This record gives sequence, C-alpha cells and structure tokens, in this order.
Amino acid sequence: MASIANSDCSSTNKTCLCSIAFLRPQAIACIKNDCTVKQQFFSRNTTETNCGSPIRDRSADYVPLHNALAALSGIFVLQRFAFKVSARLRAELDDWFALLTLLATIPTTIIAVYFLPSSGLGRDVWTVSFDKITEHSKLFYISSLLYAAQVTLLKFSLLFFYIRIFPSNNVRRLLLGTIFFNAVCGLLYLFLIVFQCKPINLAWERWHGEEKGACLSMPALVWSQSAISIILDFWMLAIPLSQIRSLHLDWKKKIGAGSMFVVGSFVTAMSIIRLKSLQVFSPQAPNPTWEFVDTLNWSTTEIQVGIICTCLPVSRLLLVRILPRVFGTNARSHGESHSGHQSDRWKPNTKRSTYSRHAINFNTPCANSDGTKLAYSGESWENDEIELVRVGDDNEAGSKSGLSL
Repeated sequence: MASIANSDCSSTNKTCLCSIAFLRPQAIACIKNDCTVKQQFFSRNTTETNCGSPIRDRSADYVPLHNALAALSGIFVLQRFAFKVSARLRAELDDWFALLTLLATIPTTIIAVYFLPSSGLGRDVWTVSFDKITEHSKLFYISSLLYAAQVTLLKFSLLFFYIRIFPSNNVRRLLLGTIFFNAVCGLLYLFLIVFQCKPINLAWERWHGEEKGACLSMPALVWSQSAISIILDFWMLAIPLSQIRSLHLDWKKKIGAGSMFVVGSFVTAMSIIRLKSLQVFSPQAPNPTWEFVDTLNWSTTEIQVGIICTCLPVSRLLLVRILPRVFGTNARSHGESHSGHQSDRWKPNTKRSTYSRHAINFNTPCANSDGTKLAYSGESWENDEIELVRVGDDNEAGSKSGLSL
C-alpha cells in the first residue's frame, strides 16, 4: 500500500497500477515476506490475471524433444541387436546394459510426455493448482530416481564394452574397480534420493512449507551426484586413451583408434552443460514448474545421447556391411599386398565374440609395455574393427586371448 501511495495512481485504477513497472516487484516482495507459499501463489496469480499477463507454456517445446530422442535412441539399440543377429553373434554384457538403459528411459519419456504437461511443467507455478504442484513434485521425485539408475546403467554399458576390448590384466583390474565404484555410487544415490526426507512423502509435499519433517539438501545431493558422474566420465575416457597412446603406431592410426573412445566425451559434455540447469533445481525454487524444464531436457538429452554413443561402433559396422563402397576402407587390398593371406598365428579365435570371422591383419601388431597388441583387421565390408590382443610372454605356442569391438 505504501508503494501505491507513493505513485500517481488511484488504488482503484487497475490499468494505471499495472502499467507502473516498479509496483509489481515491490508487491511480490511484500507478499513473499508476509504470506505463506500458497498465499503467495494465489496473490501472484490474481495480480497477473488482473493485469492481463499472458499465460506462458513451454510444454510444446519439450514434448517433441523427448519423443524424438526416445525414438532415435530406440532405433540405435534396435540396430545394435539386429547387427548381432545378422552376424550370428551373441549379445554381450555391454549390449544388455545398453538395452536396460533404454528400457529405464521409457518411464521417463512417458512421464515427460503424458504426465508432466498436465501437472504444470512449462507453466508459471502460480497458474497451477496446488494439487497439481504436488503431483509435479512427485513426478520429479520419480524422475530423479530413474535418472540415477539410467546414469549407472549407461556407465556399465561403456565399462563392459572396454573390458571386452582390453584384455590386459592391468586394464581389466582398473575397469573392474571402476565398475564396483559405479555400482556403489549408483546404489548410494538411489538410497539417498528415496530417503531424502523423513517422512518420505515430504519430498513432494515440502514445497508449501506446511508439513513437518526433515530433508537432505536437494541442491547438495544433485550437485554431488553430477560432480562424481563427470569425474567418473573423465576417468573412463582416460583408461582407453592411455592404452592407445602407449602403442607404437603412427599418429594417424592412433587418432583412428582413439576416436572410437572419444565419442564418449559427448556424454560428458552433456553432463557439464546440464550443470547450468541445476542452479535452479531446488524444492524452494520460486517458479519450479517453469524453471525445471531445462533440468528435465538436459537430463534426458544426456542419457539418450549416451545410449546413441554406446551404439555408434556397431552402427559403423552395420553401415560397412550394408554399404561397403560408401563406408568401407581399402583395408582389404592393403592387407593382401602386405600379407597375402592370414597366418595361422593370427587367425581369429572362433570361440570368442567378434564382428567378423574373416579378419585380415595388414600390419604387424604393435605391442605396448603390458603385452597388449593392436592389429587393424581387414575385410572392411564385414569387419571394420580394431582388435586388441594380449599375448602371454610365456606362451611359446603363440596362443592368445582377445576380444573385439
């Protein structure tokens, strides 16, 4: 009222009061200090309605995004398994974890497309009914659980992929340790998210401040989870790149080998970009139904792009098989000019999982310090892989154990 008294407007002149820029922020600040959360939303809605403010709605922006990403990641996982079937290869652990990650995104997509728009996501919170705000908070609680599970499963897919192609004992120990750490972190954050409040229902009812209880700091929870995830991403990227760097290959071949693993950095980039959206992610956010759209979008993009990235090596092989002249290389002719035929020593192990049973190695494998060898395999229309082979120093017969992309 003091602000109105200091203005040139009559207290009954709605048009004049709405036209003065400083009055509305001052009124909002006054209401925030003296009113409950529900009273604040009611007063803000009344003010904006009387002043003819437009009703903002961003649901038309995020629904198509979630539909498109879900369809795209589904196609990549489908072609991943289609290639395995067509090549008569068994699905490995990394394939199954990619599928599990995709399945875990289905509830998130359903929530984002069919439930969150009706609960007010994308609109200003003061235009949403109190029951819908509670529903919105509950849906985000469920989505947070799903996100924690998806991040863990996605990392499992990449880690088990690395275990298949890096048979060196030292590297395997590092990867197994990373798998254990990822599992512990995943279970820990699932537990913390579920029991972040006591009682549990306070997690989605604390927005109005009327319920009694205690909760963990949601910003601290999500920021620590994101920080650990990003650090783990860099660690997972460093392990394969460290192996490529130590091989005695020319720089072009090192780039070719390393590029397969650097593709995982796209997921890390999505995680870092997502951090900006977490700045407003809090139960006490002034406008959660409007501000949480970016958090949802970037979280979904991070996971769906991650699924696509884990499938890219197989996608490359599928394209080589379908369109060898377009996506193939000159590996065959190069291999034949150097070796003529494949020696018995380097025949692929028919019992192991590989994308081709007719590989021709056109360069003498180059060993690094731990006995791991890198061999480029020919027959590019059937096999465009890089094979990492560990040869035991004490194996006089030249037997080997190896796994391929």
